[in-house]
Amino acid sequence: MPDSIPSPCDSIVSEINELKLKKKGFQQALAKAPPSRKPLLRKRIEKVTLELASKRQQLRKCLKQNPPPLPPDLYTVKEVHQRPVTNDPAVNGKLGNNWTLKVPAKMPPRPQDGSPTQGAFDLLSKVQFAPVVEVRLTPGATREVKLQVEAPSMLMGTVRWIGTTNPLNVSLLLDGSSLASGTSHGFLKDRGASNLQVRTATGGLATLSVTNTSGTTVKVRLVLGALDLIQEVR
Repeated sequence: MPDSIPSPCDSIVSEINELKLKKKGFQQALAKAPPSRKPLLRKRIEKVTLELASKRQQLRKCLKQNPPPLPPDLYTVKEVHQRPVTNDPAVNGKLGNNWTLKVPAKMPPRPQDGSPTQGAFDLLSKVQFAPVVEVRLTPGATREVKLQVEAPSMLMGTVRWIGTTNPLNVSLLLDGSSLASGTSHGFLKDRGASNLQVRTATGGLATLSVTNTSGTTVKVRLVLGALDLIQEVR
């Protein structure tokens, strides 16, 4: 949502804020309610959630029709001198036995927003993450990471491995049903990766799974995130 809301859209913003407070109240009541009242409260939360989605769609349409003026100081240019590409570990292959690299001197600092540092996930401040898993997998072994999502979501899973460039079996499931299988790719001399992304129609228990189908023990890293498609995108 922009810092400045055009006056034609003010009433929609007020309605969104009221619905958010109402939903929060229902959620707080649900946490303390006896089992007999929980179904009713869940229905009320679902109804308010749908109303919020409709109002946010109205707001997006209103903002498109009434765009706020851009501030004159919207962009600030800062010159950064980049190190030689041959010093990049991704180019010279000196990656070590881990995924974390030290930031070279004179490079701009990373954003301190607390988000996991895994590719495009840096940019998604509203992504809900499962705990990151790093383990060793013997040939034929499987490892999973799970995440409970409460609403229709964009599920994003990424698996990285060290020890082989051969593809591993990677899949993304919701409540035990397979939604997507990853297409693996190898790089450098002993590394591989697989990325998955799928939109769900409901909430449920999301699972990111990897099976070591290579003939050697590998070190794997699993990251699973979910972006609630109903929540407000700021």
